[in-house]
Amino acid sequence: MESSDLSEARTPANEETVMPSPVFKTTPISDSAVSFVAKMYSGSNVTLMDVTRSVTCVKEVLERTVESLQNSVSSALTSIGVPHENEQVQSLMSEFESAKHMFDEIDTPFKMNKHFSEKFELVKPKEIFLGHRADTLRKHGQLKQVLAPDTCQYVPIIDTIKFLFSNDQMQHIYLSSTKHNDNLLRNYSDGSQFSSHPLFRICPEALQIQLYYDDVETTNPLGSKTKIHKMGAVYFTIRNLPPEFTSSLAHIHLCMLFNS
Repeated sequence: MESSDLSEARTPANEETVMPSPVFKTTPISDSAVSFVAKMYSGSNVTLMDVTRSVTCVKEVLERTVESLQNSVSSALTSIGVPHENEQVQSLMSEFESAKHMFDEIDTPFKMNKHFSEKFELVKPKEIFLGHRADTLRKHGQLKQVLAPDTCQYVPIIDTIKFLFSNDQMQHIYLSSTKHNDNLLRNYSDGSQFSSHPLFRICPEALQIQLYYDDVETTNPLGSKTKIHKMGAVYFTIRNLPPEFTSSLAHIHLCMLFNS
């Protein structure tokens, strides 16, 4: 699951809208921390270790800063004779405490996964057994050929699409995408195959799901371990959206990952 910069699109009413990736509708102060972590986690060049380290550093700075402000406010209220038992003062101090601990529910990878699964319908991958492959194992100083299980991680396409279209802005962007009739070829919807396709001829608004495959080298491409730890990845994208969204990394979704 991206979060890259939000792209802009023009609607027929000439209003501006954005593609959410991801968007959270809740407003409590802790959700600001959740949004921060989600945007970092969805970055294409950010690792889980980077996210965890950033959360730890931000949490420490935030706790010290808020505690200093809390003490200063408390001292100022005492100097002007405002009792700490005052209801408004108690509410203010409670806000300070909430701000200090806003990262407590998501400060470890386990807590992040648990929180996103419970609150924001995180689409989890499913492990699929494919068979066995020959592998080499060193045991007691000797190399032996063994059978190793071959599996792949599948991220359900249907669940990902449901999550995307649960957002009102995504629905609006999808419905605002129309086929052109000026004889210019811009995308698949403008081609002759689209017009003659048995599905799109009857239901031109049906989703156009494009799958594509790519290899990923997880080690140094110049080192000695190349091709040993290579991963294969299958991605999908929804094609019948405005081009400013289909060309965005936030619109490319992982479908399957396996050893290649």
